Amino acid sequence: MIFIHYKQVGKLQKLLAKHHCPELIQTPSNENVGKEKSIKAYLRLQRGGDVVFLEEWFEVKKHMLEYSLKLKNQVTCQAKTRQMEDTLFSCPDEVIKFPVKN
Repeated sequence: MIFIHYKQVGKLQKLLAKHHCPELIQTPSNENVGKEKSIKAYLRLQRGGDVVFLEEWFEVKKHMLEYSLKLKNQVTCQAKTRQMEDTLFSCPDEVIKFPVKN
């Protein structure tokens, strides 16, 4: 299995095109059509009906969410994910084959 940072997808597409469809190498393959668009999400609270920004609510509740959703139950999974992220970001190409043999 290979993991690649999303910003490196263009390189992967060029490599695949070079070997499988060379006529597409010069064709632009991605464009961020929503780069100027911003999303502001709100929550309406049950108590009192107040409206808050989702980002602010999440910042206050993030530790409670980990507990409520039992995200810490399998710490080995979380540790493995962080290990993969660290390996991915430490590589200049931001591409890794997993599992990594040390």
